[in-house]
Formats: sequence, C-alpha cells, structure tokens
Amino acid sequence: MQPDRPVKLTFPRSEPYSYSIMAGGQQVGKIVEGYAAWEAYLWCEPGPRFTGYADAPVIRPKLGEVRETLRERVELKGPWWA
Repeated sequence: MQPDRPVKLTFPRSEPYSYSIMAGGQQVGKIVEGYAAWEAYLWCEPGPRFTGYADAPVIRPKLGEVRETLRERVELKGPWWA
C-alpha cells in the first residue's frame, strides 16, 4: 500500500452469504450474513489466512451499510491492517 494514495476497498463474493474485504489485491477481512444482520470481521494483517481481529466486528442490518461504514472508516482513520 502506498501511503500517499487513497485506499480503495472492494467486496468480491467469496461464497454464498459471504464477501471478502479486499484492499490492494490482499484480503483484509470478511463480511458474513448473520441471522438478522451483516457482520464484518477485520483482520490485523492482510492475507488469505486469519491472523486475529483488528477490532470488534462491524454489524449493520444491510450489506450496503457495512460497506459504507468500512469505506468511511478507512477514509477517516486509515487502514486497520497496516
């Protein structure tokens, strides 16, 4: 990641009811559909293997709200995985 460039998050579908959180071609978290809400789990380090959580999960009733919250968080606070 280049610090002078804005971080762009993408959310490709990885399996039914689940999306990867990608930044710069690396996986930095996972979004899964829970019983009544969508939950985003943010990883401490980028990569295909789980390395621990960077923070409490982001939980919102709609998938679009989770995506919006994560993009705002990166814009305001910077990458959580760095």
